[in-house]
Amino acid sequence: MEMLSTEILSIIVRAFCSIIILFVLTKFMGKKQLSQLNFFDYCIGISIGSIAATLALDIEVDFLHPIIAMIVYGLTAMAISFATRKSMILRRLLTGKATILMEKGKIYYDNLKKTNMDLNDFMTECRNLGYFNLDDIECAIMETNGKISVMPKCEKRPVCPQDMGISPNQDSLITNLIIDGVLLKQNLHSTGKNEEWLMNMIKAHGLNSYKDVMLAGVDKDNKFSIYKYIRPETQNSIFE
Repeated sequence: MEMLSTEILSIIVRAFCSIIILFVLTKFMGKKQLSQLNFFDYCIGISIGSIAATLALDIEVDFLHPIIAMIVYGLTAMAISFATRKSMILRRLLTGKATILMEKGKIYYDNLKKTNMDLNDFMTECRNLGYFNLDDIECAIMETNGKISVMPKCEKRPVCPQDMGISPNQDSLITNLIIDGVLLKQNLHSTGKNEEWLMNMIKAHGLNSYKDVMLAGVDKDNKFSIYKYIRPETQNSIFE
């Protein structure tokens, strides 16, 4: 029993250590969504995760060896990221380059094969992007992260204000002032407002304190927005 308790404690400690190392490495490696990862980044991520799992679960493995391996993988990924930013040749060698799959009504079959896609895969991706008719597409490109980008034909693209001769005002970012009932004093001061002004705005919406506010913010045009807590759970769902 004592040996079992020691093993469990060892696994807990090693698991926490692996989590901390993973957190530090991902911070240094930069922020990327899964869809933004190229093939090499994806492989590096899987490898580091696998090593972290080994560190946490396999108590017979020396504690230091997996940590060294994770650091090596992380440093390699950062070095390659730095190198690809500095050299176009290395960028094309390590991360590849975009591939044109369709252009001006022509589908390039050899390029589809090069990206390991068949025609059904290509049409599925186009439908996912909202293009159910290939005739609406001017150009389709496979990006280096495996994601397909589509340029619609000019007559099929969405109408924008410039097309209609309209010049709308530019929207601005909203500065959050309250989140989950907590006042963000630094954000409030950055807007040039004070707590008295904020409390007056809250009371004007029928609330009495910061704790009654789930989210509140103001934009550069002094447009104030506020969301109060809705406690009862909604019973109907439009998604069923």
